[in-house]
Amino acid sequence: MRFLVLDDNPDDRLMAIRFLRQEFPDAAVDEVFDRPGFDGALARGGYDAVVTDYMMQWTDGLQVLEHIKDHWPYCPVVLFTGSGNEEVAVEAMKAGADDYVVKSPQRMPRLPLAVRHAIERMTAKRRLSQVETHLQRLTDALDVGVFRASPEGELLSCNPAFLRIVGRSTLEEARAQRLDGLLSPPGLYDEVRDPEGGRVRARREVEVSRPDGSRVCVRVSERLGEEEGRPVVDGLVEDISEHKALAEGLQARTEELQQADRRKDEFLAMLAHELRNPLAPILNAATLVRVKTASLADPRIQGACSIIERQVLTLTRLVDDLLDVSRVSQGKITLHPEVIDLNTAITQAIEMVRPHIEGRQQGLAVHLPAEPLEVRGDLTRLTQIFANLLNNAAKFTPQGGALDVTAGKSGADVLVRITDTGVGIVPALLPHVFDLFTQGDRSLDRAQGGLGVGLTLVKRLVEMHGGAVTAESAGVGKGSIFTVRLPALVP
Repeated sequence: MRFLVLDDNPDDRLMAIRFLRQEFPDAAVDEVFDRPGFDGALARGGYDAVVTDYMMQWTDGLQVLEHIKDHWPYCPVVLFTGSGNEEVAVEAMKAGADDYVVKSPQRMPRLPLAVRHAIERMTAKRRLSQVETHLQRLTDALDVGVFRASPEGELLSCNPAFLRIVGRSTLEEARAQRLDGLLSPPGLYDEVRDPEGGRVRARREVEVSRPDGSRVCVRVSERLGEEEGRPVVDGLVEDISEHKALAEGLQARTEELQQADRRKDEFLAMLAHELRNPLAPILNAATLVRVKTASLADPRIQGACSIIERQVLTLTRLVDDLLDVSRVSQGKITLHPEVIDLNTAITQAIEMVRPHIEGRQQGLAVHLPAEPLEVRGDLTRLTQIFANLLNNAAKFTPQGGALDVTAGKSGADVLVRITDTGVGIVPALLPHVFDLFTQGDRSLDRAQGGLGVGLTLVKRLVEMHGGAVTAESAGVGKGSIFTVRLPALVP
């Protein structure tokens, strides 16, 4: 440490230095007893504390104090004098002295302690000032307005962002109007209790009118606090005009999409209905032709009729799926639940799809338990679920491939797993395999394709039964596994 001691009395200087070295044995001490020495000390600087006599022939302690504080605001100054006058002490402290010690055998031993305490206080003050400066710089750099006001609405302080938001140039210009005038109308007020101390905080959204006629929407957050025992209101003001416009745009876009989705569902329902109407007459006509020409023994006619019948049945199934998807989307499908053995639904589904599987010369292994798999559900819809999954498996499995159906209980659920040795599913498609009109590049033959609604219908019907369906695949060429999980009937 380094100290500066000013006194034109050599004995008093020596006494002060002796006491200082008792507390600070390694400190360097510069002695000053005249004006040139003081000017030199001011030029050198770098002192941790200054000890000065109050009255000297060439100056006084108050002038020394003034010069020191002008040069080094955070250098502590301790005055000592032979006078114990309280008025002198008060005057010195008002002028900025950090402490005051009387020159007497009883009081001088307090000098080193006074210096140490002055240094500690000044160090804390300097650190606090650094923190305040840092916080002020951060506050000034914020895009969010920060303000402090009295409970009556008088603006006490603010940052540049606050002035920019309310359209004012200076704090004085902003102070010309009460806070409730700057941030009005009151808007939506949301008061909450601060968990720390139970103080009231408030949030509100208001529209601010600027002097130039422009308007901005802001969110105001306020909190009641204290400053030196007086109540104050600290607040933040955030310009949310852009967010508000984006939110309104998103809301409008959402409503447009919802309306478009409703129209899409209505169109699908109408399309499916209109497509389905002519299918029955076509099928009946093909059947009639086949029966009437059976005696002709012309294989070409019989083959053509069989093709027509088969394709009409395929088209009917696709249209029915499309119609069901539109009904589910519009909430127009009603289940008729009853206690059923899920084995029955699986068996019926297998019989429905068996001709398709056998036509592709695919193997089918079925593993059903001997005991019933009781669930509460709609038999027709559950059969439709497994028929769609089996048809999907057969469609994406090459000729001569294999399918497997396994069912059983798993805890409180019934699991049905349909496995195939087909083309598999690319990882990117797995999260979307149940989305409407999704097929991806799984084609063996695009003629085997379809509308991509079957799995969507499966998922929605399973969920209507309180269950879930998942798809797994190790990748392209490695087959697929579809698992249906339904809640088992509680005895």
